[in-house]
Amino acid sequence: MKICFVQPDTDYQIKKNRHALALTFPQLISDLEIEQTDYCVYVAGKSTCAFDTFLVSQEVTHVFITAITSTFPYAIEFARIAQEKKCITVLGGVFASINYNIITHHYNCFDYIIAGKPNSDILIEVQQKPSVSKSIVSLGYSNYKKELGRIITDQRFTEMYDKHDTVCYELANGCLYNCSFCTMRKAFPNHSLQKRKIDIIQRDIARLAQYWTKLKIIDDDISLSINCLKQLDFHGFQEVIAETRLDHISEASMSIFQKVGITHLIVGVESLDTAFLKNSNKTSAPSMWSDRMSNAITLCVKYNIIMRPVLMIVNPTMSIERLKLYENELENWIPENNIELLCSFYTPHPGMGTPAEYRGLLTYNLKYFDHLHCVWLPPHLGQKNCEIISSIYNNVVNITKSSEYNPPIDFFFEDGEGFRCFFGMQGDIK
Repeated sequence: MKICFVQPDTDYQIKKNRHALALTFPQLISDLEIEQTDYCVYVAGKSTCAFDTFLVSQEVTHVFITAITSTFPYAIEFARIAQEKKCITVLGGVFASINYNIITHHYNCFDYIIAGKPNSDILIEVQQKPSVSKSIVSLGYSNYKKELGRIITDQRFTEMYDKHDTVCYELANGCLYNCSFCTMRKAFPNHSLQKRKIDIIQRDIARLAQYWTKLKIIDDDISLSINCLKQLDFHGFQEVIAETRLDHISEASMSIFQKVGITHLIVGVESLDTAFLKNSNKTSAPSMWSDRMSNAITLCVKYNIIMRPVLMIVNPTMSIERLKLYENELENWIPENNIELLCSFYTPHPGMGTPAEYRGLLTYNLKYFDHLHCVWLPPHLGQKNCEIISSIYNNVVNITKSSEYNPPIDFFFEDGEGFRCFFGMQGDIK
């Protein structure tokens, strides 16, 4: 068996953040216990050889493809090429974990669809090509007791990613929250917080710092590992990005973040609309959210940490009147206050919603489902409001001086009828 791990391309518009060395394949290689085998890696946008030529030259027998929603259309293309070269195709990742039943019945380009986090036993199950597509559900956990540094710095990765790219790492996997719009709970319903040991983290970080200058810690909330964080030192990197919740930004936490070398904090603010905050389970104190954000801005300036708040431009409770308020509410969310705004658009996840929730869709084409395209409008914001939504969005981007992170939007999309099966709907898009 010769496995090729494939990461499809994406239409993600922010070019500077388009390609980071994700933890997906290193963790999977560790879980499959194939560190010492002759596997190979193909990353669209990074690998320079044509995919079909690469498969032949590497004598690949199995192609393992990972996909999120927006990369699934490209995963299909890779799978078809792989099957033409007589390879067995295996699809995994968050999108497959949620939609494995639909994919199994509608996309025969994938021989196996894996839901969950597989271990080495999966290699026995996927040895032979099945007569029809087959799904495999794995309810276990990844192995967080092993070091990943040697895998991440293996030549098969470093020959594609240079030291100026961002490398990802994870202190702990999972979270303790229950936000209603979260896809991870659906993909891994039995998952609980899993932490790496401090000595493993320290050795991995030291190894990564020998090669890379930019580190992204992909924990859902770095504050859940605050005691571990106190024992770490990220000063070997020029840039260190982590994520935390607005509730956890305080004098004490910011002092720790600064001391260990965190330079950027991604914060899921999501909304300043108390109705949405309440309905989404984002916070137990929606009325205090704006005050907490003001306090966070003050602390970011004091500790010289750049905060990247993620704010939904549209959400299920949004109205034009509420949206217009952003033009005044965000006037202090500017780089001079160490704020780099990241706008997003609420997107009902394929396979998780009801026909009623999908009614506001503007397209079925999954390649636009990256939260940077406005593919869905809530009940109070119909298509008649597209022009004013675009205008307010442009004003927000200008006010916050955040055009580098927030690309222009439009409401025109390529046909996506082939993906209707993920939305359980009949008839035209309304």
